[in-house]
Amino acid sequence: VIDIAADKVVVWTRTEDGQAWEAGAPVVQPGESKLQIYMEGNIVIRQKQNTIEATHAFFDANSNRALMLNAELRAFLPITQGDFRVRAKRMRMLSQDRFHAQSAGATTSPYGEPGYRVEASDIFVAPGPGLFSGTDPFTGQPVMKQSTWVTSHNNRFVVGDVPVFYLPKISGPAEDPG
Repeated sequence: VIDIAADKVVVWTRTEDGQAWEAGAPVVQPGESKLQIYMEGNIVIRQKQNTIEATHAFFDANSNRALMLNAELRAFLPITQGDFRVRAKRMRMLSQDRFHAQSAGATTSPYGEPGYRVEASDIFVAPGPGLFSGTDPFTGQPVMKQSTWVTSHNNRFVVGDVPVFYLPKISGPAEDPG
């Protein structure tokens, strides 16, 4: 299930029975039907616990891929109960939970204008290996939670507007504050 809102929308699809859509009526699209959407202005895409905002986007529902300009991804991190945010001039959704952001910045700061961020040429966000979150009290076995893994290239850690240091590559779980 995906929720999409935008100021301007163009939809390409083929209905099986040739029925026309009515404005304002809910639309349920069968998974095998082709559906492509071009959007402009105040775009909000919600899928699972991720929210993406952008100014321009093209979304292909069949392949679950998108290209977005001036985009911000907010990925909810259950372990920290907070958001991991990535802002980019250009962002590609490679699948439901995999993203590639170019000319981007990432932060866990909850503020609109973050006090700290990592700026990078490329940021990749994808599901990663599970993280230890405790022990099951009944079985004594370790409990692993799914993590969000981030890999970025050509990084500058910025506090305020001042670059503090540079790293060629960073990779690790978004949930890890270190």
